[in-house]
Amino acid sequence: MIKILKTASLFTFLLFPPWSIFYVGLFAAESAIWEAGANEYFKYAEQDTSDFGNNDHPAELNGDKIAAVLESLKIRGQGQSDMSRDSRTIFTAQQAKLLGQHLAAGLSKARPQQDVIFAMERSVSRLYGLNSDRFFLAGRAFYQDQKLNIIIGDFDRPRDKGFEAAYDPTHIGIVRYNFNHGNRTKFSKGFKKPIIQVNGVENRQLNEVLRYVG
Repeated sequence: MIKILKTASLFTFLLFPPWSIFYVGLFAAESAIWEAGANEYFKYAEQDTSDFGNNDHPAELNGDKIAAVLESLKIRGQGQSDMSRDSRTIFTAQQAKLLGQHLAAGLSKARPQQDVIFAMERSVSRLYGLNSDRFFLAGRAFYQDQKLNIIIGDFDRPRDKGFEAAYDPTHIGIVRYNFNHGNRTKFSKGFKKPIIQVNGVENRQLNEVLRYVG
């Protein structure tokens, strides 16, 4: 998990991509904080477990500060050094901006028993920009014990083009993916690189083991 300061608020960051199947359907509008199409959203959901007590909601956080820290986060590449040339950012600038804006808005109105769950896409150019692939990132967030916790369930999950062609051949956007939003009590199965540390941010441990370990 990750930690970030509000003045003293913290982020927690976890990943689990045992990918789920897809379905066609719509979320209840009253639970949505923000939506853009079938598979990009921020919305309220009940806590995934009550074992750790209620969240400290509502919480007033600074969306610009959240975005700035998230945009700076990187994971190591093949090299062991934090300066490895193949290190990469976890969130795109647009994803960091969306997280900052909508987490700050959502958590300011959330109930103690609610988390904010989210899903976003990013585009990766290939063939010298002539084509692109799209990938999903999904997770949940909550504020507790002076810490803003972010758990990532799906990371770099590719679109299933065959499934979309079968169920949405006219490309009108009715196929909705069933995302994994992460869990407080489970270890990562697909995110095995440590986050390069920045001030105010750290990986959360569970039973003295870092949560990114697969």
